[in-house]
Amino acid sequence: YQPKLAKEIVSLAFDNDVKTVVIGLPRNMDGSYGYRCDECKSLGEAISNINAELNICFEDERLTTVMAHNVLSENNVRGKKRKDTVDAVSAVMILQSYLDKNK
Repeated sequence: YQPKLAKEIVSLAFDNDVKTVVIGLPRNMDGSYGYRCDECKSLGEAISNINAELNICFEDERLTTVMAHNVLSENNVRGKKRKDTVDAVSAVMILQSYLDKNK
């Protein structure tokens, strides 16, 4: 993780009265944790160290990129626009998964 990123997230959370930060956890298909999971957990820890009042939640993000590409294909989004959009669509899916589990 980058300390600058953690500071920016905390600043955005403060400015928007956010209480919970949801971080996608890129687990392996077998459910195990890889090195990227460690980086995401380090980011969550850094955010907590800056502002302990923020609730940090991790949400499994397996297959969200594949699902995002499928949604974009269904909506005929191609080329550079697709590349620029896929991460945002994946993030929406991660957040929606978290919200669905925590109604």
